[in-house]
Amino acid sequence: MPTQCAIKFDSNPNGVFYSGQTLTGHVELHLDNPKKVKNLKLIITGCAEVKWTKSKLSRRNGAAATAAANRWRRIKRETYMGKEEYIASEVALIPRTNDDAIEIPAGTHEYKFTCQIPSNAATSFEGEHGRVRYTVRAVLYRPWKFDQTCTIAFTVLQPLDLNHEPEKVGQPMKLERSKNFWFWPCISGPMHFSIELPVSGYVSGQKIPITVNLNNASNIPIQAIRSKLVRKVCFISQTPTRKARSEAKTVAKMLTTVTSDKSNQYTQDLVIPATAPTGKCPIITVEYELKVKVKLGGFRSDQEMTIPITIGTVPFGMSPKLESPLNNSGAAGFGWSGGMPMPSGVATPLLSMPELPNARSSPLPYPPATAAPPAIGFLPPSYQEAMNQSAVNVNDGEPNAIGFQAYIPRYPVYNFGSPLRM
Repeated sequence: MPTQCAIKFDSNPNGVFYSGQTLTGHVELHLDNPKKVKNLKLIITGCAEVKWTKSKLSRRNGAAATAAANRWRRIKRETYMGKEEYIASEVALIPRTNDDAIEIPAGTHEYKFTCQIPSNAATSFEGEHGRVRYTVRAVLYRPWKFDQTCTIAFTVLQPLDLNHEPEKVGQPMKLERSKNFWFWPCISGPMHFSIELPVSGYVSGQKIPITVNLNNASNIPIQAIRSKLVRKVCFISQTPTRKARSEAKTVAKMLTTVTSDKSNQYTQDLVIPATAPTGKCPIITVEYELKVKVKLGGFRSDQEMTIPITIGTVPFGMSPKLESPLNNSGAAGFGWSGGMPMPSGVATPLLSMPELPNARSSPLPYPPATAAPPAIGFLPPSYQEAMNQSAVNVNDGEPNAIGFQAYIPRYPVYNFGSPLRM
């Protein structure tokens, strides 16, 4: 049997951590026979990277832009890149006194490790032109042979508590529009429609309750209402120059057929899947928009309105609080208040119960340890792989890697009841 290696995180099989937390785990190395090695190193990295190539035509010898000169243009390819580093840790797991090879006996060997995740570490993300990725890699240096590697990726979340910005994301949203249509030489009556949301801040697993009011005094038929949540990602290069490249992806959508288009109200509950929260670092920005389109008949252009949406990691009604000091495992203590069950397989923030936005203040900012669980209508989150995203092999570029290590970032997903409406 060939050499076997596994990297495991302590009490965290899903490998999900919050920025500022301490990463702890161990490397398991199994050998059927004694093996001579020069060293066994552990390399922990975390960085944001962007990269794309753009082709453009360049003039030859400064020729004028004429039809003849254009035939002699050459294609120039330029690569734009950027990198922000958050973790760069390297440690030897086998104590060495000289450069001579040492022999590791047959059997299973365990090497523990720990690493502090910086508080400014960006949320893990995998995109078309960039990514934020964190990995732990064990490298087995062998004399006169190719080195062997074992790599595993883990997810880091930068907390975004919606309770901290009630004035920004906790207020009702309403957009209105009126449209008149020309029928030469006359003009139609107005078509009026509005969109209402109770708040503009949500979390994965939550439903966005969309209310659409129609008042159609024109003779143009309204066929349907299409809503979609769009993730907009901006990648920013640092070399050779500062440039931006964007990508947009629909993460959730729904269509409602209009049965009465003269005067009616329609509601939609758009479920937010597991997706990266709103956030930014110096070279990658993740934002969301809710686009609601009123589809018209009669060969008329559809009418669309857009509302910015914030996707957080903590919903309204809960607020994370890191425990201090560290617990026995060396990781920052995270738990759940109110006697609720702790989600298995992940370290999560301690949630205490603040007041809802615009609610009356409580004499106690947090319930005492013996208090009954507060009635909040949802449980702590599970941590699910991002929807509609293919797994990447973090061992790419390592011809002597041990095994295929598939990775998809995981994000907090809450289980709610009925959505809140205005």
